[in-house]
Amino acid sequence: MLVVGAAIALVAEARVIRNLESAESILDLRADYIKSPSEQAGLSLSSWQTRMAVGAAVALMLGVITGFGILMFGSG
Repeated sequence: MLVVGAAIALVAEARVIRNLESAESILDLRADYIKSPSEQAGLSLSSWQTRMAVGAAVALMLGVITGFGILMFGSG
């Protein structure tokens, strides 16, 4: 999940950088290219990396709880 989130973020950021490099004036810039510092650090749920990290954390916790349940209450 973390690799998928990083790959999606990398492709999106590469597209933004390519468009910023080809801008000839300030009027060529789009408003969605401007990010707040928290968004730039990936601290919002609009970031794919953050979404995938939350998904990985949930999957890890479900795995730990399931493993613990099997260990304590499994067949035996």
